[in-house]
Amino acid sequence: MKKIYLALLCLLVSSKIFASGIQGGELRYEFTGTNYRVYYTLYHECNGHMPDTALGATVYFYSSSCGYNFNRSLPFLEYDTLTNLYCASASVGCSGGSYPYWIATVFSDTVSLSACNDWKIYASASSLDVIAANITPDDMYLEAFLDNSVAINSNAKIANYPPFYLTNDSVNTIPVQAVDADDDSIDIEMMVPQTDMGSGPGGRSELYTSGYNSSSPLGSGSYTITNNATQLLTIRAGALLSNDFLAMKTSEYRAGKLVGYFMREWLTLQTPYSSAKAPLPQTGTSFVHTTCPGKTDTITITLTDSNTHDSVFALVNSSFTWPYTEFTTMNPATSSATATIIWTTPATLDPSVTPNFTINIEAYDTTCSVRGLAYYTVLVKTAACNTDSVYPGDANDDKTANIYDPLAIAVAYGQTGPTRTSPTISWIGQYCANWPSSFVSGVNMKYADCNGDGTVDTLDLAAVTANYGLVHAKGNIKNAARIAGLPDLYFDLTGITISPGTTVSIPIKIGDATIPMNNLYGIATTIDIGGMPLDVAPTISYPTSWLGTSANTLSFTKTINSNKIDWAYARTNHSNATGQGTIATLNLTIPTTASAGEMLYLNLMGTKVVDSTGRPMPKYNVLNDSGTIQPTGVANIVTPIQYAEIIPNPSTSQSQLKMFLNSKASYEVKIVDVVGRVIWQQNETNQLGSQNIELPSATLMPGMYMIHIDGNDWKYPLVLKWIKQ
Repeated sequence: MKKIYLALLCLLVSSKIFASGIQGGELRYEFTGTNYRVYYTLYHECNGHMPDTALGATVYFYSSSCGYNFNRSLPFLEYDTLTNLYCASASVGCSGGSYPYWIATVFSDTVSLSACNDWKIYASASSLDVIAANITPDDMYLEAFLDNSVAINSNAKIANYPPFYLTNDSVNTIPVQAVDADDDSIDIEMMVPQTDMGSGPGGRSELYTSGYNSSSPLGSGSYTITNNATQLLTIRAGALLSNDFLAMKTSEYRAGKLVGYFMREWLTLQTPYSSAKAPLPQTGTSFVHTTCPGKTDTITITLTDSNTHDSVFALVNSSFTWPYTEFTTMNPATSSATATIIWTTPATLDPSVTPNFTINIEAYDTTCSVRGLAYYTVLVKTAACNTDSVYPGDANDDKTANIYDPLAIAVAYGQTGPTRTSPTISWIGQYCANWPSSFVSGVNMKYADCNGDGTVDTLDLAAVTANYGLVHAKGNIKNAARIAGLPDLYFDLTGITISPGTTVSIPIKIGDATIPMNNLYGIATTIDIGGMPLDVAPTISYPTSWLGTSANTLSFTKTINSNKIDWAYARTNHSNATGQGTIATLNLTIPTTASAGEMLYLNLMGTKVVDSTGRPMPKYNVLNDSGTIQPTGVANIVTPIQYAEIIPNPSTSQSQLKMFLNSKASYEVKIVDVVGRVIWQQNETNQLGSQNIELPSATLMPGMYMIHIDGNDWKYPLVLKWIKQ
């Protein structure tokens, strides 16, 4: 039970706290190259009850779609004692004092997890001796989610520990810097602390006590705000000196699809001491770096304190197993510290075995009695690349010249730097000194100068065209799946009749009046037309658009074949746009040989949407669509169906196809997915009048389907669109 028995004794301005028991935790996973390593961390004060490390910690694994349900006892891995929270003047220690040290006890093991789209990894801590003011006592429930049905995933890493101490009646700013080995978009949000359901996966929200709620979790006037752009958590603490539970969820999205998340919960003590402000990185600092075997690297991180003339200290702790040099420089005049680490990546390192490693930086100031302390992580990715080489057309250094490179050119538009010696746009590695600017991913912007003239502009698109599809290593970006409540990227077929021999112009839209698209800078995608071979490749045109004009955007298309084009469209003025509606128009001509009743499938593949920093946008949907070829003459329309509808639509676990036939007919009903595969069918013979056909809703995955209703002597089938949620 969550019942920390605390004696809070106020004497002058000090709070004496005696506590025992676990006071929060975190559950997350990482892919090791062959298996998944799960980390279960428990927070507690070091003068309280310590978890029994000899017993390990039980974590459960569940997948409904794959039929897995098992548990694993994770062995003890390590302790992490947070000793730098206090100044020398504070009475601290594990045997008593105004503020004891906090300890993180980590349990960990590797687990083999098959490819499933709904893994739930969860744990429940049941004897948390904690009394808190804001919630009704109950067990702590932590959960991580994994969709590895298409590709592997690692949870994002937040090196900084939660704010165990807050200044009451004040605004507190806490870094939540996150790095992700998979380049996923990170979304950090506060949540209500969870307790378990009693058995199986899934948690339910704790009950807030009177005076507390999800908007004011620390009492009247309090609030929490997460800013994913700056990676800062702002907490306005309540007026009382109290002990309260908070919780946070960190999700990862890949091209708009949720692929993972993990939870963190902690007890925070609201104290009367002045607000501790942790040193923060300079604006634009990248915590992602790429190295190659044999390359000599230098990483420099500068952290500045908002308290003028406060001394700042930085400590470096790397996971290297090879020699390296590290040093820190303190600058009291600017209240900053700079941490630098230099190393040569071993030439024998295999990027397929060691895809990344980390460097941890601890930064703190001399604020008393509770210091401003924060931990940061530098993620170093490894790649089998030609050191310092630029391949013309590979503007984002993902080892491929493709539709995503114009986005990188747009993000770096106008940047300048060293030119290449005797530059060429031939697909060969060419040395170029690093430019002063980098993308948010850590990739140097020199790669966006595809023609090597020292300036990023539209002239660099020629190298993308010339080398399109060439690779010197292979990257991968996944398609999206629909998530309710997010803006949609879609084709709008409203009012468009698709007939043989006609040319149709189909608006490409993103967002609507209810859910607009926020902070959009650019988009890159492959448009694939299925169902029939086209005689002429489709084109893209640009009517008046909320995204921009010809003066502040660039556009790029590459015809792959008559049914497929790659397309990129982005702003060039380094400012995002917010809006909804049409951003471009897809123009295509239907072959004269097309028959009424044939299907035309419109697919968006490998879509990537970015903001002005080049950061992938985390929350949007990519929707494919389809249309039926209509007959050119009304005389061809012969069908006994008076009306037909799917109820309800969208559907969840149950749905029916309801029809009325005004003459006897034999027909078949087929369910076709977005790529044209028949996944269910049913035949009916000699039917008349009302028809009620149960659809297999419960057995189908969520998505969009087409219902084909066709008879042997009908001129063309009736096709209905169906959304299964």
